[in-house]
Amino acid sequence: MAGLFQYTAVISSGIIILIVGGLSVARGSMTLGQLLSFYVAFGLLGTYLQTIGGAVPLVIAGNQSLTTLFNILRAEDEAPYSGSTRIAFQGKVSLESVTFHYKDQPVLYDVSLTLRPGAIVAIVGPNGAGKSTIVNLILGFYRPQHGQLRADGHPYSELDLADLRRQMGVVMQDPIIFAGTILENVTYGDPDLSAERVAEAARMATAEEFIGGLPSGYETFVGEGGALLSGGQRQRIAIARALARRPRVLILDEPTNHLDRAAVRQVMANLREIDTLPATLIISHDMDVIGDADIVYRLQEGRIVSSDPAAPAAAIVR
Repeated sequence: MAGLFQYTAVISSGIIILIVGGLSVARGSMTLGQLLSFYVAFGLLGTYLQTIGGAVPLVIAGNQSLTTLFNILRAEDEAPYSGSTRIAFQGKVSLESVTFHYKDQPVLYDVSLTLRPGAIVAIVGPNGAGKSTIVNLILGFYRPQHGQLRADGHPYSELDLADLRRQMGVVMQDPIIFAGTILENVTYGDPDLSAERVAEAARMATAEEFIGGLPSGYETFVGEGGALLSGGQRQRIAIARALARRPRVLILDEPTNHLDRAAVRQVMANLREIDTLPATLIISHDMDVIGDADIVYRLQEGRIVSSDPAAPAAAIVR
């Protein structure tokens, strides 16, 4: 509508110029050349005016968008928790009657489970069942709408969650590997780790053999995102990085995504050699891996139940 108005105004003005100018030429107060020159100049000016007029709504809309963006950037991040208490975390994490949903999409209903030091827990369930949501709840990235989480009996709402997370080791199914050497990746976040600690972590992660076979060993450059390594090698380095910190809680998300069953079972056997085995959570569909757990939680339609891992695997996951 605004564009039509601008076009009509320009055309009308041009007609008026021709009428008034024609009368001036007839009276001798203006030459025909002067009239034509003025008309051409007005035509060019009218085109620019139309362009500028059409841009005004865009400028206004853009200004509104910039204002909205500026307000978003100025807004402080809303952290799920704001506690400040730090504890000598021992590794016990409990979800107590937790219900969680994303906006209007329910994911978990009345979920209760416990991770304990010295125990390996497995969670099984179909894709989209909420397994990753449970991991994010344990890490304190999400806060449930109902129920609560506790660490060593302390409500998450009272705790410094950043400090708590530093005492957890997480290995996702697509691990993050940084450009640099193997040593830099294993010691990422704690570059003062001793060589003995690094070697022990590599052994438990079954990474010692392949690292020892490389010409530069731990000083081998892995490329951006670990591009110079295989998927299994990246997974082993990520596990070694998590174990080198001696976490109180260890989370392995689909470890068989890049490692074969034998390697995963060897990692679990190595973990059990540790005097103070961290509370370990494994998310996996692999029955062989699940069979090594102390307890299995089956997640189905957002609800979780425990099952004896000594039972046949088919009974656990059916």
